[in-house]
Amino acid sequence: MEMKIDRPIFIVGTGRCGSTILNKMLAEHPHLAFLTTASNALPRHLKLQKLVLKLWNIPVIGSLLRLRLIAGEGWNFWDQYIPGFSRSYRDFRADDITQMQKSKLSKDLPKLLTNKRNRLLIKFTGWTRIGFIKEEFPDSKIIHITRDPRSVVNSMLHIDFWTGRLGPYHLNWGGLTQEEMEIWDKYDQSFIVLALIEYKRIMAAYQESLDALSDNHRQDVLEISYSQLCGNHVQKMDEVLDFCELDKPHKFINEISNYKLKSMNDKWKSNFTSQQQVILEKAIEELGMSHYQNL
Repeated sequence: MEMKIDRPIFIVGTGRCGSTILNKMLAEHPHLAFLTTASNALPRHLKLQKLVLKLWNIPVIGSLLRLRLIAGEGWNFWDQYIPGFSRSYRDFRADDITQMQKSKLSKDLPKLLTNKRNRLLIKFTGWTRIGFIKEEFPDSKIIHITRDPRSVVNSMLHIDFWTGRLGPYHLNWGGLTQEEMEIWDKYDQSFIVLALIEYKRIMAAYQESLDALSDNHRQDVLEISYSQLCGNHVQKMDEVLDFCELDKPHKFINEISNYKLKSMNDKWKSNFTSQQQVILEKAIEELGMSHYQNL
C-alpha cells in the first residue's frame, strides 16, 4: 500500500539560528523520516535514503551511519525537483511551483517514508519558503526558529560558505536597494552591516509570507527562539511535540534529556573588536532591527 505524506514538519530560519540542533534533536523521534547528507550526495537514490532511515537506530550499524551522516537540508535533493530552489534570489512563493514539479514531489516524497518513520521532517534555512510549503503541503506544521541578529552575523562571518564577501550580488537576494546601499556605504561597506541587511531581508520575507496565510494556516506556524531552546530544551521540545501532534516515547525523551545545549548568543562580544561591536549596534538601530535582539 502506497504511503501518503501526512502533516509534514518543516523547520525554517535565517541560517546560523539554531535550526541544525533543533533538527538533530527532533530527528531522534522514531516516527520521523528526514533527509541526511546521503540524499545530498546521491539525490536521485531515494531507496538508499530510505535504507539509511531503516538502519538509523539499529545498534552498531546506526552508530556507524551517524558518524558519517547527519540530518540536513538536502539542497541537491530539492534542486533536482525544482531547479535553482536552493539559490532563489527571493523567497520561493506558492505561485512559483509548477504543476509538473508538484506532481513529481507528490509522487516521490512518500518513497522516503517507512512503516515506522511515517512522518516527514524537513529543514530549510535562508528564505523560509512558507508560501511554497503551504501550497505543496497544506497540512504541514512549520517551526520558525529565530536568533539574535548579532549572533547570526557573528556566525556568518566565521564560516567559509557565506558569500557576502564577494559582494551583495553574490548573495541570494538580488543586490541592495538604494536605501540599503546608502546605509552600507555609510559604514564603509562593512561585511557586518551587509550580513545584517541579509538577516533583515529574510525576516521581512518571512513576515510577508506569514501575513499572506489564512488564519487557519497561521495556526500551523510555531515560533521559538534560540535562547528559549537553550534555556530549557526539554520543555521546549515538549511544546514542539504537542504542536506537531507527535507522541512522546520515553526513549526519545531520555535521548533529548542527554543533550547539553549552551547558548552561544554572547560570542559576538568576544569575537568582534570594540569598533566592530559599535558598528554592529549602531547599524541594528539604524536598520530598525532592535526588536530582534535577545531572541
